[in-house]
Amino acid sequence: MIGTIIKIHQLKYSRNGNAVRRIEFKMEDKHWAKTDLCPDFRNYARWEGLLKVGTVLDKLVLRQSGEVDADSYPGIVSEKPVIGKKLKSELPCKGSVQQKLFKGRMRYFN
Repeated sequence: MIGTIIKIHQLKYSRNGNAVRRIEFKMEDKHWAKTDLCPDFRNYARWEGLLKVGTVLDKLVLRQSGEVDADSYPGIVSEKPVIGKKLKSELPCKGSVQQKLFKGRMRYFN
């Protein structure tokens, strides 16, 4: 199944003491789904380089309705740029030519 990452939560501690990161998806069938990833587990390595808001992933397996199996082997379909404040921080340096050109266009993104 295909899904787009819509939100990545901060690390939180679960009831059993493990640090987990919740990832929220909008699936291709327009439903919401989530998964909880623990950086201490081996399956986290499959996800680590893919965790960016706007990334479209395929090969997602659902455990039950609304829950993506963290043991899935996701692959990237496409990466969409994050629009808004995060985009400003990705500019090379303050006062650069790209930033001056980009500054006038920011009002369309915010």
